[in-house]
Amino acid sequence: MKLQGKDLLLYIGQEGGGYILVGLSTSCEIDVTAEMKDVSSLLTGRHRSVRPGRYSWQVSCDALVDPANTMTMTLLECLCQGRRLTVTTNIRVGQSEHRVNGQVYVSSWREAAPLGSMVTYSVTLVGSSPLKIFGGSMITNE
Repeated sequence: MKLQGKDLLLYIGQEGGGYILVGLSTSCEIDVTAEMKDVSSLLTGRHRSVRPGRYSWQVSCDALVDPANTMTMTLLECLCQGRRLTVTTNIRVGQSEHRVNGQVYVSSWREAAPLGSMVTYSVTLVGSSPLKIFGGSMITNE
């Protein structure tokens, strides 16, 4: 089963509650990485042996600026003020939907207006809480 761009939706939590869908998104990425600790010893011989340590995660999104410019300005304000946001993504795999949720800080924000093209913005959100996964296993056998 192939995932398409419409199968990954990004929502950002508002201060008063509820979530806003990041509309007009042209791309969205979720990156989760784990540190690998070297646990090699004389008993492991010449090969290296590793064990996973702490993990970190981040979300990157590129989108067209909406006419009211509300989402991009909210993200810029959060970056400048150091406010924490809640991020939720919904991932559709076949007929099932999985939700990934966590707290983030805006680590980078960029807005661009190439001549003769639409105004776009890019934002990187870095996780500052455990990543919560709802809706079953994210692993598929394909």
